[in-house]
Amino acid sequence: MKIKTSKYLRLIEKLCYVVFYVLVFVFVMKTFFISIYQIPSESMWPTIQPGDWICVDKIGFGGTKHLFGREFSLPKYRTVKRGDVMVFHFPEGDTVFLDNPQLNYYETLELKKRNEDSNFTYINCNKKVSLPLSYQIPYVKRCVGLPGEVIQTIDYKLYINGKALGENREEKKLCNVYYQDKMAVFKLKTTFRFCWNPSEDCSVFSLTNQEQKLFKLSENIDSVRIRKKHRCCIYYFPKELDKEKDWDAINYGPIEIPKKGKRLSINTGNIAAYKRLIETYEGNSLAVKQDSIKINGITTDYYVPKQNYYFMMGDYRTNSIDSRNWGFVPEDHLIGRAFAVGWSREPGQYAWEGIRWARVGNSLTGNQSE
Repeated sequence: MKIKTSKYLRLIEKLCYVVFYVLVFVFVMKTFFISIYQIPSESMWPTIQPGDWICVDKIGFGGTKHLFGREFSLPKYRTVKRGDVMVFHFPEGDTVFLDNPQLNYYETLELKKRNEDSNFTYINCNKKVSLPLSYQIPYVKRCVGLPGEVIQTIDYKLYINGKALGENREEKKLCNVYYQDKMAVFKLKTTFRFCWNPSEDCSVFSLTNQEQKLFKLSENIDSVRIRKKHRCCIYYFPKELDKEKDWDAINYGPIEIPKKGKRLSINTGNIAAYKRLIETYEGNSLAVKQDSIKINGITTDYYVPKQNYYFMMGDYRTNSIDSRNWGFVPEDHLIGRAFAVGWSREPGQYAWEGIRWARVGNSLTGNQSE
């Protein structure tokens, strides 16, 4: 005897199938094809601003995904180009504090070592946990240095292999603006890129050459002076040589970016820059003495990387924590290339308030501006 099924049950059954296939489709798309990330900071300003949601193309950039309790390497057949806005797993995100996972573990250890900030003395460094690669925090920066290149910044300008890089960007410099009328400067802060106040009669702005001229012509401004040095982070990479090198956000390098298969000369003077690469990223044992270096127990003066590495920087270079702070980005840390702003809203606004319609749909490809 044929059992009749209620039309409502058949409808529910069809809806369940639809929901199931939609969930599978979304899961596959998010895992292997396109993801969306919200931007909390201004290190990529003005290309990407706080409150933006960016669309990221993950196809063909490789990387690693954690599925069903295992790490899977995704296929890689596309190359990263200079100027690409890349999303990647934070290189120093492999270890976090259990009590304060938002803190940079390695930076905090360095702070405690230098005793520069008593606010971190309460942290128990023994309470930590190691994270698999796919669970590490995603970051977004622009790729400015490719494997095998020597990168350097001199007086705000970017140099590759000793040659100034012709960038499609309006160069801005940090300037100390001295004044007497605080209200006049307050109005300027709403129009120009204000950074901070180092003193009561001075404010720091990020200004183009033309903007500097406008400031100098103002009756309320006493003087405008370009800052020749600026440190926007605790230490600069490599931190072991930070005080010796005295690099900063304006003048950094030169430093060679490792390339897969290319012999990398190492010595006791530069090994600090490649120590994490050799040990953590590529799983070798490293022993450094005063006059020799041993990798896997063998004395050597070179190393051949097993993967490519990249140098990433924020577009707001004088206010960005990037490769100048935590070093090279390994190829297996890449997630994908950001290609558009999918949604944008002023931070702190909800529902339909503060939506920045002019930013929705903005392309992030081929844009190299500060």
